[in-house]
Amino acid sequence: MPAQDALNADGETPAWQDWTPSTPQERADYGDLLLADVQELYDYVHSDDFTTALEDQGIGGISNGAIALLDEVATGKISGEEDWWSGTDLYDFAANVEGSKMAFSLVEDFAVAQGDAGAALVDEIEAGYAALENSLAAHGSLTDGFVGYAELTEENKREFTDLINALAEPLSQLTGTVLD
Repeated sequence: MPAQDALNADGETPAWQDWTPSTPQERADYGDLLLADVQELYDYVHSDDFTTALEDQGIGGISNGAIALLDEVATGKISGEEDWWSGTDLYDFAANVEGSKMAFSLVEDFAVAQGDAGAALVDEIEAGYAALENSLAAHGSLTDGFVGYAELTEENKREFTDLINALAEPLSQLTGTVLD
């Protein structure tokens, strides 16, 4: 629950404005809904329909998905504004990086098949993911938990921004490379 004098991310609107805590039953209902949604997602990604959807999307679409997930980190997660109330931005940040890396892993063989330039691009992208993951690991993990976003220093945030930008550059070349 936000403190009585807390403000929304805009720095002006009271956090309690038009908000009331949920009841224990409402929280239980939301928890049940979340479990059902996660099960539905799990079932889908392990189904033939998901495989077909990936095939329909093509390698360019998957490559662009890796880029889009990283862009989301750069534009929404790094500021700490998305989850300002809970301070859990690093969880979302890490999940997006993990998803981006997974999408990249689905197309990296196509990039390597393009020859030395493709292989060098893959090496650069892998090094970028490793550097970003190492930086995140200094603040926790998806398994063990992350520090609250408010505990990050401006230097930490700048490091994340620099690492995201460094990875975004070669990643932006991936789609063109795999489609050559």
